[in-house]
Amino acid sequence: MAIRYRCALSLLALALPFCTGVGIGAPTSFLRAAGGPGDPVTLGRSYAFSADSGTFSTVRAYDRSVLFQFSSPTHYWTVTLAAPLQGRLVPGTHVNLPMYPGQLMNEWALRVVADGRVCSAATTSLTVQQVRYDSTGRVTSLQATFGQSCMGDPVGMNGRILFNADSSLYVVSPQDVYASLVEPLSFVVTAVSAQHSSIGLSATGVPAGASFTDLGNGTGNLAWPAGSATAGTFLVSFTATDSLGRTASAVTAIRVHGPNIMRLDADAGEYLTQGIPHLLHDANATLSNWTNCCGAASAMAATPEEAFHVAFAAPNPRPLSAGHYVAQSAPAGEYAAAMGIEAPGRGCNVATGWFDVRQITFDGSGQLSRLWVLFEHHCEGGAPAVRGEVRINADTSIYVLPPADIYLMAHRDTSVVITAKDTRGNPVALTAAMIPPGCSFSDLGDGTGVMSITRAMTQTGLIPVSFTCTNGLGSQASATTWLHVYPTTASTTTQDGPRRLSLERAGTNPARAPMSLSFSLPDYQPAQLELLDVSGRTVLAREVGMLGPGGHQLQLLESRVLLPGMYWARLRHGEERIVRTVVLLR
Repeated sequence: MAIRYRCALSLLALALPFCTGVGIGAPTSFLRAAGGPGDPVTLGRSYAFSADSGTFSTVRAYDRSVLFQFSSPTHYWTVTLAAPLQGRLVPGTHVNLPMYPGQLMNEWALRVVADGRVCSAATTSLTVQQVRYDSTGRVTSLQATFGQSCMGDPVGMNGRILFNADSSLYVVSPQDVYASLVEPLSFVVTAVSAQHSSIGLSATGVPAGASFTDLGNGTGNLAWPAGSATAGTFLVSFTATDSLGRTASAVTAIRVHGPNIMRLDADAGEYLTQGIPHLLHDANATLSNWTNCCGAASAMAATPEEAFHVAFAAPNPRPLSAGHYVAQSAPAGEYAAAMGIEAPGRGCNVATGWFDVRQITFDGSGQLSRLWVLFEHHCEGGAPAVRGEVRINADTSIYVLPPADIYLMAHRDTSVVITAKDTRGNPVALTAAMIPPGCSFSDLGDGTGVMSITRAMTQTGLIPVSFTCTNGLGSQASATTWLHVYPTTASTTTQDGPRRLSLERAGTNPARAPMSLSFSLPDYQPAQLELLDVSGRTVLAREVGMLGPGGHQLQLLESRVLLPGMYWARLRHGEERIVRTVVLLR
């Protein structure tokens, strides 16, 4: 945005409120600055630019800082103003600031460049008095004062900028106020007069249930104790009237959003978000969701300034369903659950972490209609995380959350905890269906249940178990756990094999999982086949004496969950021992 003015350029005092020749109350633009004798930016001079032959403009920089510019055939000045976390400027005073762009992510910053002259380092200060943005994030009006002291200069410089604004009488109110349904809110409105005259404040467009109070000291307060029961935008106009009869107004948009959100809370140094938290909802973004290949779920939040895309996938080719998933955690040879986040211009090759699908619904055509997911995302396996939530068209009143996938061996004792909740505080009851023989389920009565898996379970393969929670008031939720049960052993007996004790690696060595061993036994006496790691710890053991005399080949399916490396295979029979070195590849 650029604005040209035709008033004469003159060296006005820095304190003058507006450009000569412009009537009181008319928006105008100027830049004024004055520096001490040792200031390398002003060269110890005073400047007052009003725009006879120059142009004022503002630019939204890549990091959302504001670049205020004055240009003419003989001068080019810029003042850069940056808010913390790449946010928008808001009225307020900030001192002892670093010079842009050397600030930390959570710091304000400023830099002044005058006809190419700039400090190598400086301490700065900034007071934003009024500011407004358009829908693209560009500043449309601005009033601010600033200071900059280059290193080693005790005096420095001070200045004032005005862009498309009236400084004689103005109202300071938030440009946008965001609230969720029935969320109480309140905020302060201030009126300022350059002549320090008394000011009265009033408001129009105040929503039902809200009130505005003029506090009589140039400030007022809008309060909405119960908030809004409906989503929408409420435009409230605040008007200041001074003792001279002049008026000035500002409009605040109260934007009430529904339950649909994309929340991204970021650790410092997190790559995708640059450590900046984001709360996107229907009032400040366009939210959408869709179905990807094989039933994976995607959601996007887009604004005129940026867009974020998140995606979640169950182990292929199963469609995503409710449950707790751990990304990239499946044993070797198995498909893994996956997740991903795409930020503006940034993405990851691999993401680790977890995600809880609390609700997901597909319509008759297979398109995603409801989605509610909480997650923790680590880019490239690093420590900094994005923790967040996606909620689009979801019923968040009740959910059940079992582990989505459990990998285990047959003939092993283990237990699994299932959680459920009614978010309105009602008690819930848990039940299970399709429990395989050798397993049981108990509702503990506190929103949790336990599925016990015992050695008696002989069923193997992919086994679905369904869990349902109800609140006794007609609401319920269901989810499925998939048991990936591997056989304890897979063996083949060679009837004409040798009837003596022997042990060899079957196939090549090194080899990929699952590992196979060939051995022979002389009789039906007890015998143990074991796998030890390089520390001597037993990581796998099998009783094989019941296989009887002859040659046998045993496939150790459990080796899929072992780390690659060198192991010792050991066969024990009575007092005899045979040990062989084996190497397992990924």
